[in-house]
Amino acid sequence: MRTESQNISREGFYCRVDKPVRPGDRIRCDIVVPTHSFENPDDIVYLRCSALAVRVEKIGDEFGLACRIEDYCLIQPAREGSQRADHWRIV
Repeated sequence: MRTESQNISREGFYCRVDKPVRPGDRIRCDIVVPTHSFENPDDIVYLRCSALAVRVEKIGDEFGLACRIEDYCLIQPAREGSQRADHWRIV
């Protein structure tokens, strides 16, 4: 699933998804975070998260999903010039 967070904090996030999720389900996700770097304003990092669905609500054809982040690691895409463009570097 791909979605956009509507609310994010250090404890968790809220988003809308198009597939049902049950409270208590464990979710693995990547959250895209801009770095706001002056050298490269388009630079991003990813938070690779393990999260727990704590609340699910039906909203029209979608579902509102509130998750608590249980664990994460920071991942940066490899810079140009690396051997593979799709290579990831865990920080």
